[in-house]
Amino acid sequence: MQSRDFYSLESRKRLVELLEDKKTQEEYELHLKYCKMVNLGYSESFLSHANYIMQQMEIQNDTILEQIRDSLFTTSVTRSANRSFEYKKIERELIRMIGYLGLEKSIPILERKLETVHLIPVVWDETSYPQGEPEKSYRYALARLGNEEQRQYILDNLMDIREFDREDFLYFRDDEMIWRYIEVNYCFDKKIIIVSPGDGILYSLKTMNDIYPFVKNVPEELKYYPDKRIRGMDMHNQWSKDFYEWLMENREKIEFDYDGEKKWFW
Repeated sequence: MQSRDFYSLESRKRLVELLEDKKTQEEYELHLKYCKMVNLGYSESFLSHANYIMQQMEIQNDTILEQIRDSLFTTSVTRSANRSFEYKKIERELIRMIGYLGLEKSIPILERKLETVHLIPVVWDETSYPQGEPEKSYRYALARLGNEEQRQYILDNLMDIREFDREDFLYFRDDEMIWRYIEVNYCFDKKIIIVSPGDGILYSLKTMNDIYPFVKNVPEELKYYPDKRIRGMDMHNQWSKDFYEWLMENREKIEFDYDGEKKWFW
């Protein structure tokens, strides 16, 4: 998670404007330049059309041919860029950053966006990524800004190991979310693929691996040193079982740490 200090007052103001779909001419020009760069390899595909125009005009001139080709290419790309720029929305990471930065003035906008998110068409732009506004990001931002209803929604619906990223703990800094994550995901009858192709690892191991860096004062005998346990998955799984049991036995005493660099093995 980026430091709050990374965002100046001007950039914070711009984030809220982006949330309101306010776009600048400078942003359009950068978008157009990007579209031209991405599609540059297709410029030669307009050559046959340019040749046809030249034949109709009964002109034979390589310089004019190239000019017509370039004009056709620019017109096509500009039309496409105009359309995709119109539908572009604020990136999901920036929506979440609005919550992380505590920009409370954006709460009414976030609430309005969340109510209408399913009415917004998903548009695929020239990069082949869907340009939609994800519902999840609005919920995250609102929860981070103190909306208890959205926080509870996340606890009830979005804590599955496939849905909730472990780095989200850094975003929320909410102990209850860690306990809920354990409750939802700690089990021995499901696996999750970490590296494809592969057999995956047990949910129980992945769950303990994900929350381990946040737990303070782990006893020495439960410190996770995967390089020493690499001889077999049985040792990894036994560690997760031992660590889980210690957490449950000491639940009332466990403290979590959200500061500093966090590293995971799996």
